[in-house]
Amino acid sequence: MSHNISDALARELEQNHSPDLIKEHLTRDGYQEQEIEDALSHSSEALQAKKTQEVQSTNQIFTVKETLDHIGFGFVPNPFINILFNQIGGSYLIIGIVNGLKSSLSLLYSRWIQHRNQGEHYGKNFISKSGILFGFSFFLLSIAILLRNIPLFSISILLTGFGVVTYGDTYQYYRNTQLKKERMTPLLSFLTQYGLLLTALCLLAAGYLLESYPLDNPGTLSILGKTYPLYGYLLLFEITALCFILSGYVLSKVHEKPFSSVGESIPLRMVLREHLRQLFQNHRTLLLSLASITLGATQVLANTYYGLHIYHEFNHVFLKGFLNVAVISFIALLAALIAPGLVQKINQKIGITPLLVFGTLLTALPLLAFLYNPNLFSIIAANTLAVIGATTIGVGHDTLTKKLLREKERKPYFSSLSLLATLPFLILTTAGAFIAQYDIFLLFKILLGVLILVVFPLYFSLVVLANKPNQTPV
Repeated sequence: MSHNISDALARELEQNHSPDLIKEHLTRDGYQEQEIEDALSHSSEALQAKKTQEVQSTNQIFTVKETLDHIGFGFVPNPFINILFNQIGGSYLIIGIVNGLKSSLSLLYSRWIQHRNQGEHYGKNFISKSGILFGFSFFLLSIAILLRNIPLFSISILLTGFGVVTYGDTYQYYRNTQLKKERMTPLLSFLTQYGLLLTALCLLAAGYLLESYPLDNPGTLSILGKTYPLYGYLLLFEITALCFILSGYVLSKVHEKPFSSVGESIPLRMVLREHLRQLFQNHRTLLLSLASITLGATQVLANTYYGLHIYHEFNHVFLKGFLNVAVISFIALLAALIAPGLVQKINQKIGITPLLVFGTLLTALPLLAFLYNPNLFSIIAANTLAVIGATTIGVGHDTLTKKLLREKERKPYFSSLSLLATLPFLILTTAGAFIAQYDIFLLFKILLGVLILVVFPLYFSLVVLANKPNQTPV
């Protein structure tokens, strides 16, 4: 292919002209038909080779990123952070308030991200920089523990909440726009589906390090004849920070496809106003919102204090302290892998009413175990079943929403729920934190009562409404 026609063809391709239009322009410029055909054929082969190389490179980058992310999340599970918070002087009250505030701010940030994504896409630069900042927040956690600085530790926890949101919906959406599922390599496809296995293994390693090199009795590390204290938490946070910083850097190297225009997003205040109108005019939306908010606040409090309680109550039995918490969390993560498929099969066989009864009872099992059968093995079994129960309720809630709300009602409902939940979440979790400070067992009894006497009746009422013939949405 001559240099002249190569340059002319490159100019045509840069303008995204069709093959027929390119042929017309090149013929007009005096090139022979066979010469044009050869040039187009050669260009097509080169373009295909370039696309194949880009797909391979994108697969490699996302594979490295997924691996680093799963390792990073595995080394800093929320129960470990709360236990370390407690060890440097954080009371149950402070820990509960900070976790509640983290959940509330994460809901707001998540909704803001989703809303902005309707009008503009977040590209690799935003996600990459967010990942790097997320990594640095774990350096701050390390410094806070070293200084025993509770305000700095609290601020660092809040920062990690923003990082989790960015690494959730935003990254998943971005990856799916850049690489179709069918073009993923087997390894990347495996990581996207079963990466929790890697997270679970890292969680066990983290529990071992924290138990072997505790805050009050560190190990030693000799370098060039000098001895330094070796803390488990320091190893964990440094590994995690490096994983997320490298993950963000790696993502910045991906060859980014151009985004298609998504148009203008509806102003957030209009979305909220529409949902508030529905909320007070439609009792179905009101009940759905109450059920979601109540269950969500209950789960935040449970996730905050379960690990702390297990650590303190079983610190000198079985594997001790952190390793006990790690084993329970490890099994729960394995349950999370099989839960979606299992729940879908159960849903097809028994229907929505037994599904919600089943799910609510399963989520209450850890509370029953803590209160009435406080041994480690019953708690392991109860916590594992609770994971399946939470998935069951999630599937049941989605099914109910589809049956109760019309399609035009669902979008504002889902869009505004996180905004509406923010203040109730903060109030309920703060109240729970005060109770936990006074008596953790009283909190567990209240949470159990809320699940049985509030959440279950709400869902039962919704099922009754959904089964009325005139309630089927169009």
